[in-house]
Amino acid sequence: MMTNFVLLGGNGYIGRNFIHYAQQEDPTVHFYVVSWSGKNQLAGDNITNIAAEINASAHVSGLSDKMDYVVDFIGGPTKDPAISKAINDEPAALMQRLAENHHVKAMGFIGGILGPKEFVQTKQQIIRSLE
Repeated sequence: MMTNFVLLGGNGYIGRNFIHYAQQEDPTVHFYVVSWSGKNQLAGDNITNIAAEINASAHVSGLSDKMDYVVDFIGGPTKDPAISKAINDEPAALMQRLAENHHVKAMGFIGGILGPKEFVQTKQQIIRSLE
């Protein structure tokens, strides 16, 4: 039986590495990667990329009815409450709705600013420009 992961924002540095290592552990896992662009550097028969706005009112279509796990990779530190709501709270609310509606086994958060130096600097600049 195939295991299905829904990854919110899973096409970033951390999400791509999560997929890479999870595939090494179990090549039968299927990933539904939900992002605003719907594009992912990783591709394969077991990766479905879905373009969707990740917010509290998002309707995410194209997902399997059989979800086993939902992981939220969106978010990061910010001092601005409105930005924090948009990049932290709203994706978490979507994750919770998906988990409840599809009776998933588990859900989790993986966030922050992690990755190569260039990635971290770019992400910090983007967050500062929004504040």
